[in-house]
Amino acid sequence: MSADSGLPTFADILSVWGAGEGTPARAALESGRSPLALFCRHPELAWPLYLSRLEACLTARIHRGYIALSKFSRRIPGQGVVLTSNVDGLFRRAGFPLVHECHGQIARLQCGRPCAQETWLPDIEKIRSDLSRGQFPTCPHCCGAARPNISWGDSSFAHSEGDRQAQAFAAAVASMHGRALIIECGVSPASGLRRVAENLHHEREESFLLRINPEYAESTGDRMLTIPGSAESTLVQIAHEFRI
Repeated sequence: MSADSGLPTFADILSVWGAGEGTPARAALESGRSPLALFCRHPELAWPLYLSRLEACLTARIHRGYIALSKFSRRIPGQGVVLTSNVDGLFRRAGFPLVHECHGQIARLQCGRPCAQETWLPDIEKIRSDLSRGQFPTCPHCCGAARPNISWGDSSFAHSEGDRQAQAFAAAVASMHGRALIIECGVSPASGLRRVAENLHHEREESFLLRINPEYAESTGDRMLTIPGSAESTLVQIAHEFRI
C-alpha cells in the first residue's frame, strides 16, 4: 500500500531511513547502525532525515487502492479493521476508523528512554527552528532526548498507544463471530502480519483470505485466492468487478 503511494516500505525505512547514496547518514546506517542508533549518536544527521520522511508521509497521495478498500469494507456486514506494519499513517488519513499500527507512527514522538509511555505530535516548525540552532527535540517531561515512536525491535519503544490499538483490533475481530474476509496486501512470507492473517483464516471456517502481492505469488488454496499484482491496481479492479 505504501509503495503504491511512492513511499518506502517498512523494511526500506528500517534499512536506510531514506538516506541518500553517499551521504554521511547513509554511511552510518550501512556500517551496521540502526536508525535508532543514528538518533542516539548522530542526531544532527537523524532529525533532518526524520523531517524529510515525515513530510513525505504527510503529503503522500491516498491512492485509489485505499479508496476502493474503504468502499469495499463498508459493503460487508461488521466493522472493517486494519492491521498494518506501515508507519506512514496513510490508512488513518484515508479515513479507516480502526487502525492498529503495530510498528508505531512516524507522526508521533516519544521519550528516548522512555520515562513514560506517552507519545506526542511533533511541532515541525519548532523542530526545524531548533535544528538551525543545533538543538534537538526533547521529552516534555524529563527533558531527555526524544525519538520517533517507531519500533526498531528495541525495548525503549513506547507501546501504550499500540496496545490500545491492539485491544480495539482484537475486540473488533472477536465481534465477527467466526466470519471474516481477510485481505492481505504486500506482506512477505517472513512477516508476523502474514502469520496473523493465516491464523485468522485457519481458525475461522467461514473466512476467506485474499492475498495480493506482486512478488510472492503462492498458489491458491482452500478458501483462499492469491493475486500477483500491486495493491492499488488489484483493489481497483476488484471494486470495478463488484461495481463498488
